[in-house]
Amino acid sequence: MTIRRTAARLAGACAALLVAAAPLTAQQQTIDAEQSYKESPLVQQLEQQIGQTALNFWTAKLSEYKQQIDRTLSPADLETLNRLRVRWSILTSEMLEQGKQEAERVDEDDATTELSIKEEGMEKLTEVFSIFGTAMEMSGRYRTSLDGLKEGVMGDLATFLGQLQSQADRYVAANKNAIMADPQAKRQLIDNRDDFNEVMADLKSEKGQKEIGGVYDFAIEPLIMLFNGADLRALFSESLGLPKPVTGFELPESLTLKQNFPNPATTTTTIGYVLTEPASEVMLRIYDANGGLVRTLDQNDQAAGDHSVTVDVSELATGSYLYHLTVTTAKGEMVYSKAMRVIH
Repeated sequence: MTIRRTAARLAGACAALLVAAAPLTAQQQTIDAEQSYKESPLVQQLEQQIGQTALNFWTAKLSEYKQQIDRTLSPADLETLNRLRVRWSILTSEMLEQGKQEAERVDEDDATTELSIKEEGMEKLTEVFSIFGTAMEMSGRYRTSLDGLKEGVMGDLATFLGQLQSQADRYVAANKNAIMADPQAKRQLIDNRDDFNEVMADLKSEKGQKEIGGVYDFAIEPLIMLFNGADLRALFSESLGLPKPVTGFELPESLTLKQNFPNPATTTTTIGYVLTEPASEVMLRIYDANGGLVRTLDQNDQAAGDHSVTVDVSELATGSYLYHLTVTTAKGEMVYSKAMRVIH
């Protein structure tokens, strides 16, 4: 079983990492799209649970990786990378939003508008790949210094695969009667159990680990370097030509950092976020589309719960921005970010 096919059947961030290096063929994507409506609600529920597990696990790990990378790079390279991270986050977020808008468009007769949208999308895609190439070149220059990062990622991937398998086992055991009564769920969760276990065994095997390691340097690590707290859905975006890891599967949106409102903003906008535990430091930063820091809003220490910050954007130029939240708790530092628009 090739790494390409196994990647297509993993859920969560591990699948996103693998798919980033080995996307599905167009034929397989078509098959998945045709079969998506056949999924049982029980399977969808499991996918949602796995999605949340993946989001929590990999967001925390990526924050750790980011700190390790930041400590490794020279000040000049880190400044360059931070600008690339902001630009990457804004572009991928805009491309995801553009994709949604295209899917919702009703007026298919407006050929001029459609052509304009496609041209704009191609320009952004070209820039995204340029940024990816720069991150790849930079990671190559620090290859020896980042070997520890590679070992950590591979170890975390193995840990996550074990968690994924255990979570699926527990779900099937807890819902066995309902699954047995649902032919679709039975086929997907029980009859295909051996196939699922084979996928897990292949990925955890020496050969599977070697195959993943083989694509790590040129595909996985550049993506990790570009992580800046963005939702994993944007980091591993279909806008980059990457398919969904599992039929019908989507990572949930992070509940920690909320989308600003209103968005687009004209005079003021409110940014909400949720702290699951007390934080000794909360810092909100706003960057322009070129990665320049335009605002720093120190929120000091804060208790667990819902919080919000109202930001005056009246003096900011029309355009795209990234707001970046850094939260320090007893568990360490976590980063989150989202894109927003300002118009006047």
